[in-house]
Amino acid sequence: MGHAAAVKSLAVLEDVSSTSYGRKKTNLLLSGCKDGDIRVWSCETGAHIQHCPHAHEKHTFFAPKGGTRNVVQVGVSKIVPLAFGALTCGGDGTVKLFRFTRDAFDHSR
Repeated sequence: MGHAAAVKSLAVLEDVSSTSYGRKKTNLLLSGCKDGDIRVWSCETGAHIQHCPHAHEKHTFFAPKGGTRNVVQVGVSKIVPLAFGALTCGGDGTVKLFRFTRDAFDHSR
């Protein structure tokens, strides 16, 4: 289980803990791809934890360069980790806030 398109952005959320969730500290890897999906992974186990499908719409841009590499597709372009989620921006021109569910802090998976 992974992304269906090329991964364009990675971020690590270190030492995530929450007394309200009652979980131990963990590190999470956040990945965003050009089809607009965002996924959350456990750095400890490599397990896939959460999926935000179509977080951003994929857009196609034409760069003013010569040759065959002048078409660029962008879904998720940047991920900024926060204490309980992430800020993301994408090719659709939006910035979004995502909050993780309790599953992101659960090590019994």
